[in-house]
Amino acid sequence: MEKGPAAGRFVLIGRVIHDTEGLRRSYVGVPFNDLGSLRGWAVLEVVEARGRNIFHWLDHFQRLQCSAKEAIIDLSKIEVIASVDLEARLGELLEKNGFEESIIHLHCTAGKTLDGWNPVGSPLLYARVFRLKRKEGFARLATRKFERQLAEVKRPDYFFGARERFLVSQPDSEGKVPYHDILYLGPDGEILETTGSNVCFVFKNGVVIAPPLSGDSGRPQVLDGITLKVVLEIVEKNSPTAFWAKREPISVYYLKQYMDKLDGALMTSTTGIIPIEKIDDLEIPVGPLTLKLQQMFNKYREDYYARRS
Repeated sequence: MEKGPAAGRFVLIGRVIHDTEGLRRSYVGVPFNDLGSLRGWAVLEVVEARGRNIFHWLDHFQRLQCSAKEAIIDLSKIEVIASVDLEARLGELLEKNGFEESIIHLHCTAGKTLDGWNPVGSPLLYARVFRLKRKEGFARLATRKFERQLAEVKRPDYFFGARERFLVSQPDSEGKVPYHDILYLGPDGEILETTGSNVCFVFKNGVVIAPPLSGDSGRPQVLDGITLKVVLEIVEKNSPTAFWAKREPISVYYLKQYMDKLDGALMTSTTGIIPIEKIDDLEIPVGPLTLKLQQMFNKYREDYYARRS
C-alpha cells in the first residue's frame, strides 16, 4: 500500500502490484474501526481522467469540500488536501495504474473510532482507480418514490438504490434486462435523479429542463452533478440559437401530457451521457436535438483533454 506524507491520513488505494495476462490486481487497506465502514459516515467524489488529466478537477474538489462540511468531516486535518497537492498525488496514482481512461473514487471518512461512534484523530481519505468503461446505448428506468437524505452531499450510501436497481435489472425469461437503473420521484411524483446520475429533458423547441436542485421548502433534493452542470453550460452558450435551459419541476405525468413536444431525455454522469428510451412503461423518443446535445458534450470533453495534453 502506498501512503501519503501523513501515514494513515491519505491512503492511495488501487496501486497495481502486478499485471498477469492483462489482469490488473490491487489490494485495499481499510481499518476495521473506520467510521465510513461502521456507520456510513463518509462522503464520496467520483471523477474521470485521461492519462493523468482529471476532468473538471476544481469543480469536483469544491464539491468534495462542500460535502465534507455538511458531513462534519474536517478536511483541514488532512495534510495533503490543497487542490493542487491532491491533484498531483492523484496524477501519480493514475500513472501507476496506467489506464488510458480512468475513474477515480475518492472516499473521505470521519476517521477511526474507539467506541464505535465518535471519531478520533484525523479523517481518512482513500482513492481508488478503475479502468473507465463509458456508458453506451440507451437507458431504461424504473421509477421509485425516494428522496435521499442530504441530497446535496455525494455519499457512498446507495443501499436503497443499489437494492432496487439489482431487482429491476434481472434478465427475464428471454434474457432481456427490463431496466438499467432507478429513477427517483419526489412525494408529488416530481422527477429527481437516478441512483448515480442526473437527468434532463430536451423539447423540440430547444428547451432543456432539469429538475431543480431544491424543492419548494428550500431543502436540497438532487445532487448538483458536474456533468449535468457542463451540459447546461453548453446549452447556455448555444442559447437562443439552438437551446436554452431552465431548472423547474417536471413529472412523468407532464411528459405524458406533452409527449408530442418531447424530443428526448438524457442521463448524465461521470461515465458519460446517454439517451433515456423508457421510463416505466412510457416510451421516450430519441430525437435529433437530444443526440445533438449528446454529441456537443462529447466534443466538449475531447476539446477539454486536447487543451491539456
